[in-house]
Amino acid sequence: MYRIVYEIRLKGMPNEMECLVKLHEVIKDVAVCVGSATTFTCFYKNVVVKLMPKYMDKVRQPSMAYEPLLQTISINLVIESRSVKYIPELVERIYSFAKNCGLALQLVR
Repeated sequence: MYRIVYEIRLKGMPNEMECLVKLHEVIKDVAVCVGSATTFTCFYKNVVVKLMPKYMDKVRQPSMAYEPLLQTISINLVIESRSVKYIPELVERIYSFAKNCGLALQLVR
């Protein structure tokens, strides 16, 4: 099984949410998708694309009462397939869109 995992970090900016919705549409144009713009599973040929919030066991609390709580929300974008054949074209489509739109992607594995 081949697997690529990206982490998308959102800071809560309105344009980031727009980009996330557009990313869902870009994938949905070539794949069959189930779910919403922030949590979905898509099937493209023999590739599965999943977007889901990253689980965090503890939320950082401010150390002082007046310290603002600045956190980023992490969402995992997982691309899986038994064959490597169609992964590159899908990864290229997703990465180029995210880069042009301004989403912060980090390759996790």
